[in-house]
Amino acid sequence: MLVKSFGIPSILLSCSLFAISAFAASKPSAPWLSLTVPNTGKSMAIGSYAAGCLAGGESLPPNGKGFQVMRLSRARFYGHPELIGYINDLGGKIADRQLGTLLVGDLAMARGGPMEGGHRSHQNGLDADIWFTLDKKYRLDLYQREALSAFSVIAKKRYTLDTSRWTPKHDSALQLAAQDGRVNRIFVTPLIKKRLCSFRKTKQDDIWLRKIRPWWGHDDHFHVRLNCPKESPFCRPQKAIPAGNGCDKKSLKWWLTVTAQQHAKAQKAKVVTKKKTKKAGKPFWQKVKLPKMCHKVFADKARYLN
Repeated sequence: MLVKSFGIPSILLSCSLFAISAFAASKPSAPWLSLTVPNTGKSMAIGSYAAGCLAGGESLPPNGKGFQVMRLSRARFYGHPELIGYINDLGGKIADRQLGTLLVGDLAMARGGPMEGGHRSHQNGLDADIWFTLDKKYRLDLYQREALSAFSVIAKKRYTLDTSRWTPKHDSALQLAAQDGRVNRIFVTPLIKKRLCSFRKTKQDDIWLRKIRPWWGHDDHFHVRLNCPKESPFCRPQKAIPAGNGCDKKSLKWWLTVTAQQHAKAQKAKVVTKKKTKKAGKPFWQKVKLPKMCHKVFADKARYLN
């Protein structure tokens, strides 16, 4: 098999080939799980964020102005061109304002689709996880990108923001991230939503604050979700965000109650229990009904290999 780089950074190509070997050794049980190269053709986000795929995806470079990509061996650094452009633009703004460096986690697999573990969404190339770690100004090596972990910004005993980790730079970074017109919503832990609401000054702030949505499991990263691109007619948008900025007591109060915290812990415990007991039954990815177009994308020719 002939490998054509076509300008792909050698580090990226090496990681892709590593991933191919790893997948081959583990014998993945779904065709899209072993696809580490995008298909040819027009770029399109297909289906929904939680049941879809990615056609003509692009790879995010391992390093860019204001950002570095983590966990390269997982080969989850692909996305729709809108997402790749968004991260490049956001990284540039972060760097220009000297807010630190974005550490970018998972985007999507080479052709999207359900992942074996870690996410229910991230399937159509429009989702990205970005760590709350902003202080890595130096270039991380391959080992550090695999070994370092995102840290929680929540002081869990008191259920408050950990001010030794959360700084005004985080406030500014999230505001910049949400102000982009391509963004549909950004998921954060409820305490972060509460804090950002305290900075509201004018009605203009409601535009970006509305996109900041409280959700469990986002205490060490924020999850950016873009709108369906205009040239992706088969992309299925998520239900519209409710009216208002989400800062009113009715919208935010429940998320900050003891009941809500207990619910979050129960959900987390449920997931851990399932992993430990390994109950028989279909894995998550087998339960997802993908659009018919996705199977063509998975069977299509690879862009860089022939």
